[in-house]
Amino acid sequence: MKKVKSPFFERGYNLEEYSSPYKYPLQDKPHIIDIELTNNCNLLCMFCDRQIMKREKGYMDLEVFKRVADEASGMGVTGLRFIRWGEPYLNPNIFDAIKYAKSRGLMVHVSTNGLLLDEEKIKKTIESGLDSIIFSMQGTDKKGYEEQRNNKQYDKLVGNIEYLVNLRGKLDAYNPFVQVTTTTLDESEEQIQEWKDFWNQKEDLATHTGVTSLYRVRNEERVKPF
Repeated sequence: MKKVKSPFFERGYNLEEYSSPYKYPLQDKPHIIDIELTNNCNLLCMFCDRQIMKREKGYMDLEVFKRVADEASGMGVTGLRFIRWGEPYLNPNIFDAIKYAKSRGLMVHVSTNGLLLDEEKIKKTIESGLDSIIFSMQGTDKKGYEEQRNNKQYDKLVGNIEYLVNLRGKLDAYNPFVQVTTTTLDESEEQIQEWKDFWNQKEDLATHTGVTSLYRVRNEERVKPF
């Protein structure tokens, strides 16, 4: 497969001002702004704070998003990340939001559980100009994923990732940069390395980001065994 580079790494994450901000005077603007297009989700994962969330659930209005994008662009922000406690692809305006942000000169990243994608949405994702996408995956295999994600859709997720990368190649596109991340509970270093080797052959980057945090939900019945 043809791998592509990540503009977020090149223009954001790899900058020392971003990785080590304490070495520099306080900036007059953020490098990157996180946007929660919705705090609704199609899953209820065992580790997620949404199971104890008390705040009202809803969707960001497109006009509100445009005002945020305009202001971010005006102050020289590098990019926006659609992330936090909801699943971005639940917002029906996600593609309009990506296109608008791109028209304002902003990079755009999406973090997703990947299960709402289909062939049409994958094609729209590429055509929108999206710079970067992370598929969040727990565990190192089907069993570990299904245990932590509380669903039986592992094969669908793998198929969606593969389809996106393959279609990107067929369209000779250089976006989006595709990354898969995972956290683990008690998997061995060998299992983690095998997971990395497997996924680094399928997409642009695979990263293990540490132990799954159960800190905020540690008193919930479903996580006590862990």
